[in-house]
Amino acid sequence: MEVFVKIIAEDLKSGKRKIAATALSTFVALDQHNRPTRVSQVIPETEEERKLHETEPDRARKRKERDQKRKEMDAFLTTKYPGDRYSLC
Repeated sequence: MEVFVKIIAEDLKSGKRKIAATALSTFVALDQHNRPTRVSQVIPETEEERKLHETEPDRARKRKERDQKRKEMDAFLTTKYPGDRYSLC
């Protein structure tokens, strides 16, 4: 499940508003056996929600690509100290 967070700042004197920050967080719902489980689908209602909903598959694809690259980098990294050619760590 992907959760969108939008923080809006407002000047209390003028009433002027601006977006201060946005974030997308991904969560996995777990059942009583700690296995991934489905959750009820959210129905987008506003234009903003529909756009976020439509563009989610692309974000998911990019997230999977980043995760794969991160795993490849993690497999390459070591715990050796620089210059310690004989460390077994």
